[in-house]
Amino acid sequence: MRQEASLTETASALENAQALAKVILGMKARGEPLPTLGVTYPFSSHNYEFRYWLAAGGIDPDRDVKLVVVPPPMTSDALAAGAIDGFCVGAPWNMVASERGVGRIVAAKQDIWPSAPEKVLGMRPEWAETHPETVSRLIVALDAAARWCDRPDNHDALSEVLSDGRYLAAPVDIVRRVLAGEFNLDDRGNRRVIDGYFKFHTGFANYPRPSQALWIYSQMIRWGQADLSSAGMTAAAAAYRPDIYRLALGANAAPLLDDDIRIEGNSDGDRFMDGQVFDPARIADYLAEFPVKSSTTVGAVGDEI
Repeated sequence: MRQEASLTETASALENAQALAKVILGMKARGEPLPTLGVTYPFSSHNYEFRYWLAAGGIDPDRDVKLVVVPPPMTSDALAAGAIDGFCVGAPWNMVASERGVGRIVAAKQDIWPSAPEKVLGMRPEWAETHPETVSRLIVALDAAARWCDRPDNHDALSEVLSDGRYLAAPVDIVRRVLAGEFNLDDRGNRRVIDGYFKFHTGFANYPRPSQALWIYSQMIRWGQADLSSAGMTAAAAAYRPDIYRLALGANAAPLLDDDIRIEGNSDGDRFMDGQVFDPARIADYLAEFPVKSSTTVGAVGDEI
């Protein structure tokens, strides 16, 4: 692909997406099967981030490629076997593939949107309401663990734990380098170091910000998985519970209250790869700006959350 698209070794994530779009055009012209790309789950953050990257390059993820679900530990094997042509997955599986020489890392999460939310501590609302003490203890424990994981001097121990067969079952040296943001992009010696690749607690990284939940909702609408409505916006925002977080950890452990639903992607170090800015109060206008999206008509809402 790199030769056909004339990419340099230091091409950006956007340039790689645009190059893939050119390759797909050529494949279509020749009547070749479209690329098959792996994602972890149709409703996962990886799916929405992968679609965002594809669409930023001019690729319609529902028409120009075939997206299939592949369990993360199986992605490099699937790539090596030719079952898929690429994938979007959490580390360390990207570098497992690059070190095996079966793939190349062309984009990182930080390239797409650095603050994109990832893993969650999830529970049913009724269970949380009837077990407040347990919920608080879980959040306190998670907060302490996140602080511990952020410390570089703990990364050796953390790598040993994560690489265990009960968890990632991945090479400990790869896990250790991933925690430091040190990536071998391919098996030809090309490397990239991403500062702050993993943030477990720094900068309120594990704070449940409803505006981020609303961004996920906007992507569900963008790709025809949901309709835009006041009820949908309320439900999406309510899935993230900063009130429970603040109750467990105290006000000093959380950002200012008026920062819970904020404009996303408008600050240095937290830009979307295509330059878009997400205003939760203007979801319909935000979605209308995208040239690549589902053909499903986006509705409008009369009131804001």
